Amino acid sequence: MLNDAALRLLAHRAGGGIRRLLPGGRGPLLVAHPAAIEDLLSSHADDFVKSVDDAMRGVAGRARLYDAFRTVTGSTLGGSGGDAWRRRRAPTATALGRHAATPDAIATAARETLTAARASAGPVVDLYGLGRRVAARVFLDALLGPLDPDERARALDALLTLDALVNRPWAPRPAVRRAHEDARALLSPARIAAAPTGTLGAGLRDEAGAEDADWVPAELLAFYLVGGEPVAAGMAQSLALLARSADGGAALREAVRGASPAAFVESDALAAVVLETLRLYPPVWAIGRTASRACDFRGHAVRPGDLAVAFVWGAHRHPDYFAEPDRFRPERFLGPAGGRARAALRGFGAGPRRCPGRSVALRNASVVLGTALSMLEVGAMCPSPRPILRITLRPQSPLEAPVRWLDGT
Repeated sequence: MLNDAALRLLAHRAGGGIRRLLPGGRGPLLVAHPAAIEDLLSSHADDFVKSVDDAMRGVAGRARLYDAFRTVTGSTLGGSGGDAWRRRRAPTATALGRHAATPDAIATAARETLTAARASAGPVVDLYGLGRRVAARVFLDALLGPLDPDERARALDALLTLDALVNRPWAPRPAVRRAHEDARALLSPARIAAAPTGTLGAGLRDEAGAEDADWVPAELLAFYLVGGEPVAAGMAQSLALLARSADGGAALREAVRGASPAAFVESDALAAVVLETLRLYPPVWAIGRTASRACDFRGHAVRPGDLAVAFVWGAHRHPDYFAEPDRFRPERFLGPAGGRARAALRGFGAGPRRCPGRSVALRNASVVLGTALSMLEVGAMCPSPRPILRITLRPQSPLEAPVRWLDGT
């Protein structure tokens, strides 16, 4: 099981640079310096390519966890390579770039979910469970637009069930198939055809075209299963980290109180907290690539078929870029020095395969965090988030913390 201790062991093995993972110069090439990862994924993008079958298996092992994920997303942009990837990259990037969910719509989805949770919540709340529900609602609205309450409830249950099963290491395949079928039913051709302009469903439908639309439902599910994690885990981890900070997050909470959702998007302070949380806990903790040919990579002889792992978690703690790398210090992303810190983040990849949904994820995360801060206060006794590997690196659940719901929400 990959957890914080295992990640630190990998970081020690990498030594902050480039090392073979196993003794004697054997095993995958572990790349842990931000500049070297940029080089691997950008300058050497043709030398190190995505291996649809083996890249992440080489990192995570041949776990059924990965098999379940591939069952759902194998035909998507993230799961494809070669000509299929080239066909799908442009329409996916264009649809995400034109996605028109307003900050008000994102905040409404988050606020309604939090309000519903408040009605049944006790004095202790599972922050990550709450974050998952918020992320599912935000992405459901983004994919298909507003639904009637009963239909939305069924759809949310389907998405959350699929997410839970895909992220269980030993989920029974029949259960995964049933959950996948239920989630795909949400994204039937008729429903996607009816998706209103401005939604991701409509954007991807229009960009893909009728002759190449069979992969659209899987792509939309991938948006949620991977793209929802910066919102779900990001909200939970940010709230926990702020609660454990010197002022308990009081200054930021006061700054966002009464602010509009549009102001959340423009807030440097909120963005800094989101980025610092993603630095400490990157959902995509590693990126696998396979050598397409023999080459020299920064002094390391590489043979065709060798696996190179961009070790994002280690890069985000590299002392060349981050002083006191294990401390929660959002201010590192503010002011003149903030650009260097931002440039060292690799959680969304780099180069031609950089995640096209980066701006959408960061916008959603800022609006959701601002909304959550205006509605609840997490007590100082909140535990520190502990990461665990599932499809993404996420907090161990439940992440239970004492919560005080704020008046007027």
